[in-house]
Amino acid sequence: MLPVSYDDNNSDNILYHTDGSSLESMIRGEVTPDKTASWSWTDLRSINFFLDNASKAKGDQSEIDHYIGIGRFFRAVYYSNMVKTFGDVPWYDHALSTDETEELYKVRDSRVLVMDKVLEDLEFAVSKVKAKSDATVLGKYAVEALAARIALYEGTFRKYQTGLNLTEGEKFLQKAAEWSKDIMDNGGYSLVPMSQFASLFNDNVLASRKEIILYKKYSKDLGVGNNTHTVCDVYWGLSQSLVNSFLNADGTRFTSLPDYDKKTYVEVFQNRDPRLAATIASPGTELIDETKPHVVRLEFGGYPQLKFYPSRKDLSEGWGLNFNDLPIIRLAEVYLIYAEAKAELGTVSQGDLDLSINKLRTRASLPALSMAIANSNIDPVLADEYSNVSGVNKGVILEIRRERRVELACEGLRESDLFRWKLGTNMIKFVQQGCYIPALGPIDLTGDGVPDAAILASPQPDDQTNYTGLILHYLVNSSGEINTFYLQNETSGHIQITGYRDNTREFIEPKYYFYPIPTSQVVLNKNLVQMYGW
Repeated sequence: MLPVSYDDNNSDNILYHTDGSSLESMIRGEVTPDKTASWSWTDLRSINFFLDNASKAKGDQSEIDHYIGIGRFFRAVYYSNMVKTFGDVPWYDHALSTDETEELYKVRDSRVLVMDKVLEDLEFAVSKVKAKSDATVLGKYAVEALAARIALYEGTFRKYQTGLNLTEGEKFLQKAAEWSKDIMDNGGYSLVPMSQFASLFNDNVLASRKEIILYKKYSKDLGVGNNTHTVCDVYWGLSQSLVNSFLNADGTRFTSLPDYDKKTYVEVFQNRDPRLAATIASPGTELIDETKPHVVRLEFGGYPQLKFYPSRKDLSEGWGLNFNDLPIIRLAEVYLIYAEAKAELGTVSQGDLDLSINKLRTRASLPALSMAIANSNIDPVLADEYSNVSGVNKGVILEIRRERRVELACEGLRESDLFRWKLGTNMIKFVQQGCYIPALGPIDLTGDGVPDAAILASPQPDDQTNYTGLILHYLVNSSGEINTFYLQNETSGHIQITGYRDNTREFIEPKYYFYPIPTSQVVLNKNLVQMYGW
């Protein structure tokens, strides 16, 4: 039930995904009550069955309470996910029997009631679950960290989704700050140095990384593998807006550089936050199954994900046979939760930033974030991107969001962030782009000054002679069919995706922040009423 993610599909961090995304389906109007998210209660029944019976156990009460705490934690996780997906949902605190018809056919309970119950479960779990030294086992600090993640989501969702008339968001933000601070003070965790940053995602050494609070172990010996080799130029490419979020190596804004929007794939990596090259494959990168620098796939936009790509051949032996460990939550996210919760509460201080977000900047050899400078010198690009942020700490909140985006890129959190900040419309407001192409013709993609590929208007008889050895891309093929990508200014500009241009796309608020209940369930239970315009 816990998320183990290695991509940011369904968000503006992705330019193009060959399999599409559920968010893109929503934006194109393809989601309906007949084609929607799963309305499954199987996990909840398992949890409630356990909780109904756990108190019958005999033995050390603290040990019994530990496992009851784990059960209540998983119930909180289950319900927080259901609320994120559907909004109001029926609350059940026990395993139903077939004769409980009133419960089986009840109406939705309000989000407020359900999330208050979630908060009760989380508070119990935090107080009862014991600390564990093995980061593959759910212990106190893992529970606390994931509880803080849930609380931050709910607190900010209530703050920014003003049209839903939700109140008491502050109590969730206070819990997010309280729980994250306890981990920071008492958990015994510490950031790895920048030299080990990539190993948090591309190696099988997480047992020795004190930054990791909870992770999933993958092992050839255990017969447990993943598919992380697919992150790099197999299914998707990352976006220019993600690239633009990373600061320069001296802490200045990349988007303040002259002609920053005309820098090529090779140029954008020069003198940048080192996390950029740990996230996106930079020019000259050699993949483990290649014998020369990788030539990026321009049809995906030209920014291949490197984060989570296995670092050695022995960690990648085929489909489903990758053995790099995957983090579920780490100290860096806890720092970001703490800083954001305090900033959204309006109680953040320079000391709070120094205890949290500035440790991340120090690791990346970037200057510390100053409250005074951030609030007096607001980044206009961030202000446009996060247009509903206001107040005396506007600049600080914007910079915390920048730090969150770059530090946690490709870890599966970006869609949730856009939704809780009420920024799903960004998927329409901003045209997602790939790398900049100065002109049709040969292009250097490995940084050695020698062309590796070419983009041409259409096939010509002498192409193979004029562009010997190059990977050729045509905007229009010999049959007159347009490519999956085009250039922003026809013969130059950023790579853009044809399907986004040629399909009707809109984001309807608040409707598209939620999924409809499946038609089959509404037919079974007439008391389940669709909401939010579905």
